[in-house]
Amino acid sequence: MKFLRPVTLLLLPLLLAGCATYGNKTLEDPKKYLNLREGVSTKRDVYAVFGQPHDVDYSNDKARCLWTYFKVESSPNAWTYVPYIGLIAGGVNEDTTKVYFFFDSDDRLIRTQTNKKSDSENSWVAEARMISQGNRDDRAVRVSQEMAKIGKPFDQKLAHRVKFVR
Repeated sequence: MKFLRPVTLLLLPLLLAGCATYGNKTLEDPKKYLNLREGVSTKRDVYAVFGQPHDVDYSNDKARCLWTYFKVESSPNAWTYVPYIGLIAGGVNEDTTKVYFFFDSDDRLIRTQTNKKSDSENSWVAEARMISQGNRDDRAVRVSQEMAKIGKPFDQKLAHRVKFVR
């Protein structure tokens, strides 16, 4: 029994750490973008290709709209695997892809932009960030309103999965 406790403490970070991908996994498929044309495609066309956006935002004058999609790949950083130290210094590496679709006041696609970023975050910092955000889910509210506006269904589970993407 005395042997089991140190082994458990050593292996716990390994058990808790794992790779994960969430968000829209098709964002990096170039064929998907072939179906969309600037000045011709509409919000409904983008929805048909990529589904529900993860965030929606409007310009101050409501003349332009921005749909955002995320794909996040996370994996434990090297410190996570160091016994004892991993409990304090461990964290995750995240590769985030964001794709932005800009629309005009007639819901026509103006422009598409892609942004990729790699980042590392300590587990304790990530936990504190999520706790400080609390149960707020402003993105879900905006996306829900947008889906109602274009007559498409709103998926609450999908909206909640990307709640904490930075």
